[in-house]
Amino acid sequence: MKLDDLRSYMVERRKRLGLTQAAVALRMGADQAAVSKLESGATKEITVDHIARWASALGLVASVQFRERVVVPVAFELDAAPETQEDA
Repeated sequence: MKLDDLRSYMVERRKRLGLTQAAVALRMGADQAAVSKLESGATKEITVDHIARWASALGLVASVQFRERVVVPVAFELDAAPETQEDA
């Protein structure tokens, strides 16, 4: 999930829950201005702790996953034409 998508989701969730920025801030142990900055993108650096507290304030649990990237080798020839019935 991209950061802009996260912000949009969190704003929509806050509104669905009927919470103000001040109420979310209180739950986060922050001030309303901090929540406003998180929601608007004015906060340039967001830590995992910020996201975890923000999520918790909105009744969510944040998690971070690390997975190994799977690389599947693909072998093919770019110039090879596919065989047709006539070629066989």
